[in-house]
Amino acid sequence: MKKFLTIGQFAKILNVTTKTLRYYEKKKLLIPAYKDPITGYRYYDEHHIKKGYIIRLLKSMEVPLKKMKNINSHWDLLDQLIETSKKLEDRIKEKEELIDKIKQQINNFSEIPQLTSQFDIKLIRLPYQKFECLNFEPSDSFDFFQLYTEGVKLSKKTQDVESQIYVLSELPNLPNLEYLCYAVIQEISESQESENSYFREEGLYLSLIYRGSPTTHHDIGMKKIKKYSKEHGLEFENIMFGRSISDFYIINSPNDYLNEILIKVKED
Repeated sequence: MKKFLTIGQFAKILNVTTKTLRYYEKKKLLIPAYKDPITGYRYYDEHHIKKGYIIRLLKSMEVPLKKMKNINSHWDLLDQLIETSKKLEDRIKEKEELIDKIKQQINNFSEIPQLTSQFDIKLIRLPYQKFECLNFEPSDSFDFFQLYTEGVKLSKKTQDVESQIYVLSELPNLPNLEYLCYAVIQEISESQESENSYFREEGLYLSLIYRGSPTTHHDIGMKKIKKYSKEHGLEFENIMFGRSISDFYIINSPNDYLNEILIKVKED
């Protein structure tokens, strides 16, 4: 006489609950070999064990139950595993990209300097850097919100919201450090294609970091640069970069603004 397993015995073999087996029956994945019409007891035979283990394996690999119903052969199983593997690889790639974005934000916050005063000025050396450039009508005033809008346009153009954006200005009257803002530029890799490239030269730069809104503090910063250059006998190239160090979305008050002005220093 053929030996049957009760639903409890079968559940122990598969290490699942009887509730799970009833659910598999409802979904027509694992139909009992026999169901007592009087008591309603379910009975399984030995061939169910293999199928039960396959279902449990596929479930652990996040294969949907509805997909399992179509697996009737070795080749069906192979195709399903390949499809599941590809989906998991795509999910892993998405998670890795998310981790990279989080790490970039961690770096951005970690690099925000702690100023002991409202203005911090020093000489630094910067490497060569390639940028994507977006020109606009030149202006001799620092309209922060207009420049922010131009920066958003540039981010959409490059499809990159993570890399650093600068305001590019020329200095037509170097002795007085008068400036004309005429473009926003965004850092890109050397290999990245660009519609309108700009290249920042390697060299010595004067850096002034200030706390406060650019609308009210940028020109004050320029006066401090002028004074510093006279005291230290510095001469400048006719190009200036400006950037916001603090992210716009964390700004709640004027003191949350943290900005930098960079001017290339002439070297012998």
